[in-house]
Amino acid sequence: MTETLTGMIDQMSLIEILKLLHSGRMSGRLMMTNSYAKGELFVKEGEIVHCLTGSSLGETALAAMLGWIEGRFKFESGIDAPDVSIQTATVQLLKDSAQKIQDWQNIKKVVTSIHDIFALASGSAGGNVNLVANEWEILSQVNGSRTVGEIMEVTGKDEYSVAKVLFQLYSTGLLQKLDKPLNRTVATVEKGILETIEKNFTNIMGPMASIIIDEALEELDVTMDDFPQNKIAAFIEKISLDIKNEAQRLEFSQKMLDLIKNL
Repeated sequence: MTETLTGMIDQMSLIEILKLLHSGRMSGRLMMTNSYAKGELFVKEGEIVHCLTGSSLGETALAAMLGWIEGRFKFESGIDAPDVSIQTATVQLLKDSAQKIQDWQNIKKVVTSIHDIFALASGSAGGNVNLVANEWEILSQVNGSRTVGEIMEVTGKDEYSVAKVLFQLYSTGLLQKLDKPLNRTVATVEKGILETIEKNFTNIMGPMASIIIDEALEELDVTMDDFPQNKIAAFIEKISLDIKNEAQRLEFSQKMLDLIKNL
């Protein structure tokens, strides 16, 4: 007889489901779906033997599914795995995921849904935070109207990666969470701020700086005289990609982050 277990991920997390299947030595297929993805996980006598989501297989797919914020799940017993992509014992997999699970407990207090919307927090000094290129990529997509799910689509990153950066920036006071998308006139950036960015960038890039800046302005469809605040992070992210020296790029990005904290 086929046993079926269904529910919502925000009420029963994947890790809790896996512990239940493992303790019951159950065999079958667990299907998970949300607005942006679907995944399948197969267990045999409680052991995870196969996992896939999108183009990912095995432990990579499992890691991605562990990072889902919300969605539906359905477990059906008696369905055999079509392949074996995971060899590691489930107990070890759960142990290895312990830190990620702990992180999620904190993250989900802020990022509660893939439909959440964030914006730069005006006038907040923020705390100490250092961002690498992929984190800047996420910050550059925060504009007061784009949802967490939409940021995932644009960047191609999974829920955990996006939510972790948003949580980090929210915790430093750089971001605020909105109840609804911004529908008012977007604030503009003071000319002095843009001149500071241009000066710092020119110190690194020399005469090429003005060309790179002009190209970035054109791509973003903005001007120095009328620059919307919600595009400032995207602008910084775009021009910083042309800094080939890693140390210089990190130093520039940190200076710019400190600058936009005070917008």
